[in-house]
Amino acid sequence: MDILVRLAMEEDYDGLCELIDEVDELHRQNLPHIFQKPPGAIREREYFEGLLADAHVGIFIAEMQGELAGFAIAMIRDAPPIPILRPRRYAILDSIGVKSRWRHQGIGSRLMGEVHQWALAKGAREI
Repeated sequence: MDILVRLAMEEDYDGLCELIDEVDELHRQNLPHIFQKPPGAIREREYFEGLLADAHVGIFIAEMQGELAGFAIAMIRDAPPIPILRPRRYAILDSIGVKSRWRHQGIGSRLMGEVHQWALAKGAREI
C-alpha cells in the first residue's frame, strides 16, 4: 500500500482532531492525574491555524487509501543566546500518532523521515 505524506491544510482540522483524540485517550487512560478530556474541541481551531501559519512548525499528514492515517507535528527551535551555549538550530518532535487500524504499516517511520528532511531543510542539525 502506498503511504502519502504531505503538509497539513486547514481542511484537515476535523480529521486531525479525531486522530489526536485517539492519541490523547492513551494519555488520559495512563496518566489521569495529569490529562483529562477537554469540555470542548480537542484542539481549538485557532490554535491549529496558528500552527499552520508558523514557518517554524511542520504538521505532517499521512494518508492511506484516501484516509487520514497518521500525523506528526515538529517545531524548529534556536538555542537561546546565552554565553555558555553555542548557537544551534534543532527540531522538536512535539507529537506523532497513527490511527490504530493503520499501525504496523510503516506510517510512523515514513512520517519521521519527512520530519527529518523538513528539519534539515530548515537548518536544524538534530531532532
